[in-house]
Amino acid sequence: MLWETISGIIISVGGAGVIIAFVVKFAAEHLANRISEKYKHDFDVKIEQIKSDLENRNHSYQAKFDKEFQIYGKLYSAFFCMKNSVCWLFPLSFDYPPSDKKAKEKFYNNRFNKAYIDMTAASKALGENSIFIPDNIYSLFIEILELCTKQFDLFPSCGPHLDNLNQEEKKILHESINRTSEIQDKFNTLTQKLRLYIAQQLE
Repeated sequence: MLWETISGIIISVGGAGVIIAFVVKFAAEHLANRISEKYKHDFDVKIEQIKSDLENRNHSYQAKFDKEFQIYGKLYSAFFCMKNSVCWLFPLSFDYPPSDKKAKEKFYNNRFNKAYIDMTAASKALGENSIFIPDNIYSLFIEILELCTKQFDLFPSCGPHLDNLNQEEKKILHESINRTSEIQDKFNTLTQKLRLYIAQQLE
């Protein structure tokens, strides 16, 4: 009797519609919550994947930059020493060798030997690290090395340590002195390019 009475009341007030609406609302909210939780879970997973990927990329980038910085530091130091010692074979500025013949010979031999040691070190450093250097920078290292090599090769026969040079030898001496200026200019260009490249890697 009680159930019939309750049923009659529900029906009289449109109870079926209310119940259906309640059931639909409950189901919709429950489904929405489940979908929301699923998407939140998927979103959280994606976020973690992106964070992990960025951390890995950052680590790889940092390792790459550290390696390049180490290489350029070693190369720049070696080429700086070579440039300095080779430029003194045919100096642009006034030179003051000893007046004594034997002392003068030793003075220039020391320069020549120093240039050989520094050129060997620079050439070795470039050869060992050539695969890690971009073409535009590598080509400039090569140009400087080739110019220094030419100076080194010409020094024994046309250097300022020699007296009584003939006209052709004097011409070569003058060209070699001008080449010293070219070496310094190219080294300055190399310095600027390396600064720019490193600055770009830090952006």
